[in-house]
Formats: sequence, C-alpha cells, structure tokens
Amino acid sequence: MTRAPSPIAKPFSLARQRGLALVVVLWAAVLLALLAGAVTRLSRADLNLARNLAEGAQAELAADSALWTAVYRIVNGGPQAWPPDGVVYAWRFGDSEVRVRITDELGRIDINAAPPELLAALFVAAGAAPEESTRLAEAVVEFRNRGLEDPGSPGSGQSPVNLGVAFALTDGLAQVPGMPAGLQGRIAHAITVYTGEAEPRQGSAPPLVAAATEGRVLDETEDEPGDAAGDEARELGDGPALPGDTAEPSQVASGLLHIEAEAVSAGGAHFAREAVVALERRNALAYTLRLWRRGARVLFPTPEDVR
Repeated sequence: MTRAPSPIAKPFSLARQRGLALVVVLWAAVLLALLAGAVTRLSRADLNLARNLAEGAQAELAADSALWTAVYRIVNGGPQAWPPDGVVYAWRFGDSEVRVRITDELGRIDINAAPPELLAALFVAAGAAPEESTRLAEAVVEFRNRGLEDPGSPGSGQSPVNLGVAFALTDGLAQVPGMPAGLQGRIAHAITVYTGEAEPRQGSAPPLVAAATEGRVLDETEDEPGDAAGDEARELGDGPALPGDTAEPSQVASGLLHIEAEAVSAGGAHFAREAVVALERRNALAYTLRLWRRGARVLFPTPEDVR
C-alpha cells in the first residue's frame, strides 16, 4: 500500500506580500518622522541657546564698556567729571541700552570698623526692632572678632595679634548667626568693607545711613537709592562726550567710589556690573579696583514691572 505524498505549503500570495511591505514602509515613515521631529527640536533649542548666549555676551560687554566710560569720566573729566552724587546716566551702546550710577563708598557704614551702637542704629533704621538690632549688632562684632590670630612665640608672653578682618565682602553678613535675609537685603546698599572708617562720611551718606546716624527709622517717603529702577535717568543719547587730548585729572570729592553699570540688549538680555574704584592720586596708577563682580538689577525695571 503506497503512502500519499505530504502536501507542500503554498507560498504567500502576492497581495499578502504587498500588505506586509506596506506595513514595514509605514512604520519606517513613522520612525523617520519622529527622528526628524527630535532633530528639529534639538536644532531649535541649540539656536535659542546660541542666541541667548550671544545676547548675554552683548549685554555684558555693554555694561563693562559703560563702567569703564564712567571711570574715564571720573579720572580724566576735569571740570566736567561725573561726581559721586547717585545720578543715573543712560545712553545707547550699539543695540543695547546702558545705565550707570556713581556713589561715594565713604558714605557707607563699614561693617568691619563700625561700633556696635552704629550697627544697631542701622538695623533699627532699616526697620528691625531695637532689641533684635542690639543682638544682631553684638553678633556682627563677635563674628568679625574671630579673625585669624597669631598666638606668638611660645613663652614670649605676647598677646594674640589679629591678622585679618572677618568680612571680605558685605555678603559675609549672611554668615552671622540669626541675620535675617530680608534685613541684609535692605541694608546692602548702605554698608561696605573697604573704607576702614568707624564713621561714614555724612555729606555723601545715603538716606538709610543718615537715618542711622541720627538715631531714627527711615521714613518711607525718603528717596532711597537702593533701587533706582524707577528714578528718572539723565539721558545722554548715543553716549557721553569723552575728553580728548586735552583731558585733565579730575578733582573728585572722594577717593573711593562705588560704580554700578547695567545693560539691556535688543533681545532683552540683562547684565549688571558692580565695582569699587580707589583713586590713587599719589601713585603712578590713577586708580585701582577694590571690587569687580556681577551685580544686581537695580537701575532697570524688572520685566514684571514693565508689564
């Protein structure tokens, strides 16, 4: 008896093969579309990042240029030198708008040299309670007295020598135990670490310092220069006129000046530069920099204020 031959599997029909190929093509198209979308988003993000970096660099260069312009006007402006009177100067620098303010650093209270009574009066003038102000002033003095000490040679009988001050920057107040951040912000424009003077210069003291030395709380109606964003600026058009070859040294009132320079680019990027300049009339250099750092936005309104 012969066995019947096994059936042979039939090949896929042509229509079924075409359907499978169509599914593969559709999945490939979907994957390519997702990949193209991801590449487009990354490219757009890279372009935005590059644009933001360029705008930020433009604002920084404009702010630095404005600050050096102010230094030149101070040092070589002669009778037309810009005084440290807190006036805000504004002009155009390329596509950016810049603003500059110059104040007298000697009008501020040096937290490394001021007595505790003056520090407490400053805290009261800024709105702190008298008891809290006294406690904070004692904490500041105690903190700054922890400077590095040289114990002297063994057996020499010499008393320890303080080798340095506690505060290198005014931001160091944040390290004082119990110092409220809000209070530190309110007095930021009224303190310094560069004068070494126990008392501020009265003729150029800001209103908060004047209130502290007079033993009163700052009146809310007094014009306080800590935030000049709403102040009317002195417009200088396309820039201040710089002295030429006939420039002569200026006779400014102070040898220690605080300069704030800010810029806003055409794209809205903002940069602030802060510097303390010490005039050196007796040395070969006309000035030296005591501070150079990025500052806070105080001369331009914030985007929220503009709306």
